[in-house]
Amino acid sequence: MPMKRTAAILLTIAALTVGQFVGTPQTNASCSDRPAPGIDWSGCKKIGMLLSNEDMRGANLERTMLASTRLVGTNLAGANLERADLTRADLANVDLTGASLHKAVGHRTVLSGARLERVDLEKSDFSRANLSGANLAAARMAEGQFNRVQFEKAILRQADLKYANLSRATFAGADLTGADFTHAYLLRAHFEDADISGAKGITQQQLEVSCGNSATRLPSGLTAPGHWPCEAY
Repeated sequence: MPMKRTAAILLTIAALTVGQFVGTPQTNASCSDRPAPGIDWSGCKKIGMLLSNEDMRGANLERTMLASTRLVGTNLAGANLERADLTRADLANVDLTGASLHKAVGHRTVLSGARLERVDLEKSDFSRANLSGANLAAARMAEGQFNRVQFEKAILRQADLKYANLSRATFAGADLTGADFTHAYLLRAHFEDADISGAKGITQQQLEVSCGNSATRLPSGLTAPGHWPCEAY
């Protein structure tokens, strides 16, 4: 074999070997690995753990079990949490900007003050979750289960809530400008002290099964039902 050809082959092998250890992104990480940007914990069990204030941007947490885990202040921007179990987890002030929680479950999950801009919550189930003060601008929430969710003072500008179950959810002080409630289920949804004048898709029929008061600002052409304010229940 000519000398030049042999040298070229050896250089190529050396380059490939170095590439395995230098600058190569971590993939297929073990469930025992420590939290880090891009960590792959897909399908892992991380129940009842303390993971607050970690940097887990772009993490793969698909189908990960995070029930009762504390993730307060953790950076999960762009993370994949599709079908993850977040039941009773504490994600207060977490950054989930652009993350996917498609078909995730989060019963009684705390997401107060969380950043959820452009998040995918379609077909997820966050019944009885606390989303007060959260930023859900342009969030995709169509066909999701959000019954009894606390949305007080949350930002829901341009959020897609089509066909979502929002029964008995509370919206006092929320920013609902451009939020799309087309075909959303609003049985006993609480719009007391809420401004829904800039929301889209709300019909008189939906209002008739919801709750409000004299401070509720309505879209043009709609009127407050005669049963407002609702009786205590």
